[in-house]
Amino acid sequence: MLRIIKNKQPKFFVAENVKGLLSLGKGLVIKMIEEDFREIGYKMEYRLLNSADYGVPQQRERVILIGNRLGLKNPFPKPTNMKQETDNLFSAVSLLPPHRTVKSVIGYLENIETVERNSNQIIEIENRKIYNHIAYTNVENKFWTRKGETTQAEICDYLKFWREKKGISVKKIDEIFGYKHTAGHWFRKDNKSGSIPKPSDWWKLKEILGFDEVHDDFVTNLVEKEIVFEQSLRITNWNTPSDTITASTPEIHINKKRRLSVRECAIIQTFSDDFIFTGSLSAQHRQVGNAVPPLLAYQIAKEIKKVLENGND
Repeated sequence: MLRIIKNKQPKFFVAENVKGLLSLGKGLVIKMIEEDFREIGYKMEYRLLNSADYGVPQQRERVILIGNRLGLKNPFPKPTNMKQETDNLFSAVSLLPPHRTVKSVIGYLENIETVERNSNQIIEIENRKIYNHIAYTNVENKFWTRKGETTQAEICDYLKFWREKKGISVKKIDEIFGYKHTAGHWFRKDNKSGSIPKPSDWWKLKEILGFDEVHDDFVTNLVEKEIVFEQSLRITNWNTPSDTITASTPEIHINKKRRLSVRECAIIQTFSDDFIFTGSLSAQHRQVGNAVPPLLAYQIAKEIKKVLENGND
């Protein structure tokens, strides 16, 4: 980012990072960032902003960095909403409206069935078109997993050996299975993108490659285990702002039948209804969860626009 800003010389720049940035190196990292921008002629300032204070129905604390080469004070937006404390007299008479709640923005979808994952079906509610209303349905406190100590890397090396021995390409294996890129993950030794075939795919792959039975039991015999981490079973807030929408599996819907859909997460992030997400279900959730809430971005941009319209520079 520093290189691009130095090269393009924008009047202002805006960046966003997680809250942990402020404590990295006991605060030394953020000071280094300030100094780096100062050396290329930018006055950079930062604030820890909570999206809920700016009309986003979500508790999302992020470090917002704003810099400019005009020598001006960086214009951070003022809160538009605040948490209402019933036992706090000041809060009770505040001119700011309360934080927006999850129910207020996605309540109308509470009883609307989600569509199939690979479907492009559009739902229409009172002349409102709803895209991406797809969701995970895993809400139980148990899951299926493999037993044993074998790793994905070992399976990868094993499959790669037999694939090369057979002299068949990954692309050809995808064609046989009718997949687009799935097979590539079986031969990729990477904790983030590598994967082990599901049992049915394993048996079909065995027919194609002719490998032995060394890993058959590990890959195809699944055992049921209890989920031991609480976050995976957390139910979304309803009468308060949402917890932070992340890039991973979302929280369970208040109806306890499914998890929040991609569209519901997008609405909580303040995306407009006509913003359509593409890719797999997990990819769509990543797109939503990694984004800066558009409404917060608008509030920031609006303040910068005011400064620029004053005729500076």
